[in-house]
Amino acid sequence: MKKILVTGADGFVGRHLCLRLAHRGWDVHAAVRMGRTYRELTAHATVHPVADITGSAPWAPLLADTEAVVHLAARVHVMRETTASAAAEYHHINTAGTAALARAALQSGATRFVFLSTVKVHGERTLSSPFAESAGPAPADPYSASKRDAERALAEITAGTQLAVTILRPPLVYGPGVKGNFPRLLNLVRRRIPLPFASVNNSRSFLYIGNLVSAIEQTLSTPAAGTNAFLVSDDHDLSTPQLIRMIAAAMKIDARLLPCPLSILLALSRIAGKGGEMSRIVESLSIDCSRIKQQLHWTPPFTVEHGLEDTVRWFLDTRN
Repeated sequence: MKKILVTGADGFVGRHLCLRLAHRGWDVHAAVRMGRTYRELTAHATVHPVADITGSAPWAPLLADTEAVVHLAARVHVMRETTASAAAEYHHINTAGTAALARAALQSGATRFVFLSTVKVHGERTLSSPFAESAGPAPADPYSASKRDAERALAEITAGTQLAVTILRPPLVYGPGVKGNFPRLLNLVRRRIPLPFASVNNSRSFLYIGNLVSAIEQTLSTPAAGTNAFLVSDDHDLSTPQLIRMIAAAMKIDARLLPCPLSILLALSRIAGKGGEMSRIVESLSIDCSRIKQQLHWTPPFTVEHGLEDTVRWFLDTRN
């Protein structure tokens, strides 16, 4: 059995990934935040509570005899910031923490390092064409900037070494256990609240958790992954109205969509202090995932329909 360390193992992605890797025969070691709930992980992983994931985190003892590392732990978007310097906090955890883990992995003799970044290192929206890996970095907030800087740090630290770093840049990830705005949208559809998005004509990429876990596993098992960056998605973009209709269909109800001019939607949302949230709903953010499909011979094993049905099933079960 090959030993693998998964950071952020108690998070949304980490719980799904650890289960999959354990079933595939990996000796899974799960790094979790001190004080977090991780009982379900103990059935298929050796759990290591870690006080923090900053540059001072003591990674060396956890990395002994480790073949590969999957780094999921990060400071993600915080809706209501309480810290004086959000940029400093994102850098402290997402950039310095990632760099420290890579140095420790290198010293331990690990040969594979998978880093979960974000499509938003390329920007917040697409215009005429989807993002490809060749698109230059254009992060628009401290979170995505910290991920871009982490990618650069990884390149500098591991250049010319035995540690191959594979970077995955996903869009919004959904599935059972998802948090944030996605469950809020599910709840609005479930309550049959009329939503003013019938006139929206955008294109957004999404990634079902089952497809993300599959892509991570493929990078670990395919030598061609090497030191590369890949955009990854369900390979089936949706407009906001299409997404809502598919969610409603999975709930076996009718979607309630009303037409409203885009300019009015954006103006009203800015007045309400929700301009950023509305932009993410109505603008396009599309990616081209052909590189990972061609280079790693990977295709998403699950359709968007399956992913949404699985997510809706979990959501309704938790509400019942």
